[in-house]
Amino acid sequence: MNIRFVLCCFLLSLPVWSGAQERNAACRIDVEQFCSQSKGSGQQAMQCLLDHQKEVSDACYDTLKKRVETQRAIKACKPDAEKFCKGVEPGGGRIISCLVEHQKEISDDCYDQLAKRKAGGSS
Repeated sequence: MNIRFVLCCFLLSLPVWSGAQERNAACRIDVEQFCSQSKGSGQQAMQCLLDHQKEVSDACYDTLKKRVETQRAIKACKPDAEKFCKGVEPGGGRIISCLVEHQKEISDDCYDQLAKRKAGGSS
C-alpha cells in the first residue's frame, strides 16, 4: 500500500486542534497552580506550562505535547500551505486536505511532520 495514500487517509481523519478549549480542560488546575500570573495570555500560560512540564498533570502534559507537535507541523507546512493552498479557508481540516491534494509537491519537512502525526510520534 502506498504510504502517501495511507497518509492521505489518516490526515483526513485527524480531529481539528481546538487549542484553548482542550488546553483549558486538561490544564486548568495546572494553570492555576503554576501559572496564575499568566492566565490572561494564552501564549504566556502555554510557555509557563512548558516551563513546568515535569510538574504538570499527565493530562496536561499530553495536551502540551500534542500542541508542540502541532506547532512543529504548522511551522514545517506553512510555506507549503501558502504556496499550494492560497484562498483555502482555514478550519475544518481544509488546509490539511489541500496539502494532501499536493502531497507529491510538498516539502520533505512538511511531509515528515505529517507522517509523524500519522504515526503518533514526536521529536
